[in-house]
This record gives sequence, structure tokens and C-alpha cells, in this order.
Amino acid sequence: IYDEHLIQVGGGYDILLAENDYSTNRCRILNIPRTNSEKFEERIIINTNTCMKIFLNCLKKKKMEK
Repeated sequence: IYDEHLIQVGGGYDILLAENDYSTNRCRILNIPRTNSEKFEERIIINTNTCMKIFLNCLKKKKMEK
């Protein structure tokens, strides 16, 4: 699970849910193994404020590049 995943889920998807009147109190990311050499991993994001700020700044940067 990379930082980009945290930003995508805890930022972008949480904003999308809020815009559609769904409230969340945490986000969960699961890495489900594809092979026996990989292992199951789980990350829970309780405070999504930082992820949202990073996501919105990335979105602003992308719009400025256009």
C-alpha cells in the first residue's frame, strides 16, 4: 500500500462520498495477495484531513497545468 493509495482513498473517494451525502468516520485499504509470496495487508485511515488536503492540492496543480 503506497502513499498514493492513501491519498486516493482517504482524499478523493472520501470527498466524493461527502458530496453525495454519505458520511464516513474512517477509510480502509486492503491489499489482497495475488500469489503465496505476497501477504494480506490492511491500512485504516481514521483522520482523512491530510489526505484530503493533499488530494485537493494535486487536483489544483493538475488544473493549473492545463
